[in-house]
Amino acid sequence: MSATQRLEDKNASGYALGDIVQSTLWGSYALNRRLSVSVRGLYTDQDTIKGAFNNTHIAIGAGDYTQNYGGRFMDVGLGLSGTIDTGSLAGTRWGVEWLQPVSDKPNDYQLERKGTLVFNWGIHL
Repeated sequence: MSATQRLEDKNASGYALGDIVQSTLWGSYALNRRLSVSVRGLYTDQDTIKGAFNNTHIAIGAGDYTQNYGGRFMDVGLGLSGTIDTGSLAGTRWGVEWLQPVSDKPNDYQLERKGTLVFNWGIHL
């Protein structure tokens, strides 16, 4: 579980991003010594933007209105990860995860969220 609490009502430009609370539940299963699969559930609750840009600005689209930010979102992720423990790549760990939105309750008007592909690669010395 994680949270971001904005401590100021506005920044130098006249606005503050919304507070965020996220929780995740994750589990994995080892297929063998070097390969595992995982599943993850992610819930995000994000407030709207507070205030507004305090300089000359003309709102021309949905993204220009602060009430169109944030909302409540649920995602499910499926992943695959592995390690390489021999050869010149020994100590390497890699992972790939597809994160798919399953529930969107945005604040007001927003573009539809699509899936996200995440890839990571690391070397453990």
